[in-house]
Amino acid sequence: MTQQGGGRRSGNFRFEGPRGERVPPSRRSHERMQARAERRRKTNRRVMTFAFGAVPLAVALIAVLVFWPSGDDSARNAPRSAPVSPVADVKAGEPLRAGSTDGFDYQFAGVRAGLSGQVPWAEYTVTNMGSDEALLAMPVDLFVATRVLPKGTPCNLTEGVRGACSPRNKAKLIGAVGGSPQLRKEGADWYMPPGSSYLVRVTAAVPMKQGVAAEDVSLWLWASRFYRDRVGHPVPFPK
Repeated sequence: MTQQGGGRRSGNFRFEGPRGERVPPSRRSHERMQARAERRRKTNRRVMTFAFGAVPLAVALIAVLVFWPSGDDSARNAPRSAPVSPVADVKAGEPLRAGSTDGFDYQFAGVRAGLSGQVPWAEYTVTNMGSDEALLAMPVDLFVATRVLPKGTPCNLTEGVRGACSPRNKAKLIGAVGGSPQLRKEGADWYMPPGSSYLVRVTAAVPMKQGVAAEDVSLWLWASRFYRDRVGHPVPFPK
């Protein structure tokens, strides 16, 4: 079968190129693939342009969130008072005055000793004798007579202290003495105003033998912050 114009129409040629030439299917497929690839490249370029433009924006937003000052920072870091309950004037023994290696001047005085069951405790006052604020110090140590110490209980011996040793113990602030002002907190430190006094209780971490008495308890200061030779100095109770 022939077609008008004298040319033979073959099933292998159905489209013409830009110059009127016949384009074989293999070439048309190749051109379609190139067109699709070009469209993908354009799309990828747009995506990458958006992505690279978004990254600096995200970084900037993160920096704003991280470094923007919080409205609570000033309140969180501001000095504040410690809620120390007031206690009445206490009767104390002969005071021991001692200066610390970091330049503060303290006075310590024993108040009383007692028992909670078979667990001994003792109280003393600490006073800031300087004209400036001083770091709160609770260095006075609890000692018990060695004869009431249960066998195998760890207990530290100290030079200058006879017949007694210091078992594991913990100190706790009880209150402000005689109208002393509140402690001031700054960061992790507590500061005592000049002339202020506070009551401290030291309690043994373990019970003693049956029959332990308040007379078996004493207070001593030996910390190297006050005495480099670490010799014990008594902080006596009132007579």
